[in-house]
Amino acid sequence: ANYGKVPACLQDVHSDIEQEYEFLRGMLDQSADTELNTRVEMRVLPEEERVAIVGALERKWEAIETECQTLDQLTNLDASGKAGRAQLQREYLAQLNQIQMDLDRLNKKYVFVAAN
Repeated sequence: ANYGKVPACLQDVHSDIEQEYEFLRGMLDQSADTELNTRVEMRVLPEEERVAIVGALERKWEAIETECQTLDQLTNLDASGKAGRAQLQREYLAQLNQIQMDLDRLNKKYVFVAAN
């Protein structure tokens, strides 16, 4: 029944590779935007710094998620209140998506950051 279909594990690997390519393309685009002779010094992020950043991002995730749940519990809102709640939910969702992308980047084997 699964003949000719790519296994899920390979799709995940393909997705990870594609994300790394996108990251590298973004870095290349950034470097192309700077002066041609300017090189950005990079260093590997030390494990203790990486763990601290991941912890801070996870705490921020939890705080935003708590705010979202608080918004969901508000039921007696007029039309403008519902529109405001919807806008806040969109903003929170965008923040959660960004945090997830940052966490995904930080969970790579090597994380490179600007040296300065």
